[in-house]
Amino acid sequence: MHTVKRQNDVAIITVDAALSQADFDEIEALKELCVNLQAQGCTHLVLDMRQVDHAPSLVLGSIIVLQKRLAAEHGKLAILNPTARTKRILEITNMNKIIRVYADEGEALNARAGSP
Repeated sequence: MHTVKRQNDVAIITVDAALSQADFDEIEALKELCVNLQAQGCTHLVLDMRQVDHAPSLVLGSIIVLQKRLAAEHGKLAILNPTARTKRILEITNMNKIIRVYADEGEALNARAGSP
């Protein structure tokens, strides 16, 4: 189960390790959570991925969809604490050029999930 910590219009979502398995239900639950948070006024979402061993293409595609959805309403998406493997995938796919990646929660909050 994903956990959420909110601060004003920023929500940090600690992503469950099950996402590594590209479980469709888990991905849909994350998307639904993000949509609900956005409806509640969270315009900046930070996905804390410290528990996600790797991010399969289905997960990466879902992250891009979330980023586009937030950007359409002037919001932003960021990734926090990716594992070395996930960070490398983000670099190879150039996703780190469109989605900000942070190693520190305070920095992510202060930047309000800003763009790269």
